[in-house]
Amino acid sequence: MEANVEVRNKPIPQELLELLQRFLRKEDYEKWLSSPHPDLGNMTPQQCINQGRGDAVETMISNALSGLPS
Repeated sequence: MEANVEVRNKPIPQELLELLQRFLRKEDYEKWLSSPHPDLGNMTPQQCINQGRGDAVETMISNALSGLPS
């Protein structure tokens, strides 16, 4: 029998949230946070944040805003 395990998402760091708000509308970044991304090893941005790797997500967004390819 499997145990039900509730996974709580860590809050989005303020700096990252500000970048997301510049990059996407709220309804779009909420969806984006839960979508796997190849630059994150097919993890979702939220999974990276939950694992303490929000810096990787922040770098990816900063690069996109600067026009650098991923």
